[in-house]
Amino acid sequence: MESPIDELFLCRGTRKPVTVGIGDGGNEIGMGSARVKIAKLDALRARIATVIRVDHLVVAGVSNWGGYGVVAALGRLTGQDLLHTPELERRLIAACVAAGACDGVTRRREPTVDSLGADTHAAVVDLLRLASRSGIMGASMLRRGSRR
Repeated sequence: MESPIDELFLCRGTRKPVTVGIGDGGNEIGMGSARVKIAKLDALRARIATVIRVDHLVVAGVSNWGGYGVVAALGRLTGQDLLHTPELERRLIAACVAAGACDGVTRRREPTVDSLGADTHAAVVDLLRLASRSGIMGASMLRRGSRR
């Protein structure tokens, strides 16, 4: 039997863990922190928007990119190269398709994520790697938890 993962984010004890969510469309865990705004966008989002809130929400055009941004920021803070390469991104997408995955938008078995090709995702990984290494992502800004 499978338990809903959202139970992990609904801790009711005295020591509630710090939670982080990453989303792009409203249905991902954590997007409940922005539910009121999401529900106003259109009927579909009002229907699918989650109610699960988190302490820290990362919103991105594609959820994967938000996750990669977090990894790039952690790499910058630790001085380590933590983000995978653009070539590995292409291979990961191809492996998912080979295992039977379908694009979440097109619903087709093709090497795309949210209807964007593997080269687009590889380019985002490359840009984040460059930003992490170059100092564009200032470590002091990351430590402050800037909310621009």
